[in-house]
Amino acid sequence: MSLKDKTQYIIHNKSTSAVVEVTLDGVKYIVDPKMLSLSNQPLYNKEDAYYKVFAQCIKDGTPVKNYKRSKYYKFYINRAKIENPEFLFQN
Repeated sequence: MSLKDKTQYIIHNKSTSAVVEVTLDGVKYIVDPKMLSLSNQPLYNKEDAYYKVFAQCIKDGTPVKNYKRSKYYKFYINRAKIENPEFLFQN
């Protein structure tokens, strides 16, 4: 049975959207099949993913001070002290 055989539609406002029903841990979800894709990207936990994005932005030139309002600021700084201390010496 292919994905097309399982496709159903929902109505959202005045348009229709193709979806498939997926059960995960006993909970049913509807998923847009266009969002399903094969991937070879690495998977991260929440903290690692947030820090990886933060580190990439800093490497691309975003000042660390731009993150002072973030609720993860302390987490970023504490982890940067260990993994990327050069981030703490920006001008």
